[in-house]
Amino acid sequence: MPVRPEEKLCADALRDHLQQRYGIASVWSGVDQDPPDLRFDVNRSASSTELWAVEVTGLVQRYHQEGRDDGGNRYDFVPRIHKTVDRLNAELGPGMRNSYFLNVTGPLDSKVFQTLEHRVRDYIGSGRTEEEALDWAEAVASVRKTITARPITPDIQSVIDGVAADRVRLTIKAIQGGNKIVLFSGISSAARVPNSNELAANVDATLDHSISYVLKEKLPRMANVQGYDRKVLLVWKAIPTGTAENVGAVFASKLKIELDGVFLYEYGANRTTLVVNAGLLPAV
Repeated sequence: MPVRPEEKLCADALRDHLQQRYGIASVWSGVDQDPPDLRFDVNRSASSTELWAVEVTGLVQRYHQEGRDDGGNRYDFVPRIHKTVDRLNAELGPGMRNSYFLNVTGPLDSKVFQTLEHRVRDYIGSGRTEEEALDWAEAVASVRKTITARPITPDIQSVIDGVAADRVRLTIKAIQGGNKIVLFSGISSAARVPNSNELAANVDATLDHSISYVLKEKLPRMANVQGYDRKVLLVWKAIPTGTAENVGAVFASKLKIELDGVFLYEYGANRTTLVVNAGLLPAV
């Protein structure tokens, strides 16, 4: 089967890590029958080669989303927003008198998501420069739905506005110089971990859920793998919080004997770490 770009990136990183950290040469390849994602021929010695089944997956922050048991994640909306910003820069950039900082934090109201491009165009075309919440009306409406007091007095409206400020997910601000929209995106700290009252900003709760999701998806696949000497999970870190040590501790607490090892690849730091070692490699 074709190897995905992220699988190749992770596979090359693991091959280099085995050589540099353990002095072990290896060769990897895609497989005809999935699972696993990759096959590693690992040369333990001149006369000994192990065959590793390597499954590649991402450790992604997830958030509560109505109607989805496992929630959503940033890849549900960030790629589309990147395409929107690229299109706007190509079309409007040459005529812009300013640069613009566009900050998007999910999850987004569906109406906001669908009309995001129009809202950004309107702000730029208006000549406004002060920071503005482009989803202010939706943020206020989400708070008003929970208010039973009538009428809405100025004091109550003040409270509504204060709470709504924490629910804003889309802001833009003009910056003098340049002619480009610069996108910042992520998950709102006010979002919740799926099926929980814990905030996404809670590092421990976020890691626990994300790793549980990975194992729920991958362990049944790996249980069906036959004909390999070792079963290995290769995880690329796409979550902004948690150290390799933290990630390893959570994985170790949830695994029994299903896997021989778990590697974490942090591509931003170009760093690979063996975070769970069930006899796979010697301690160094």
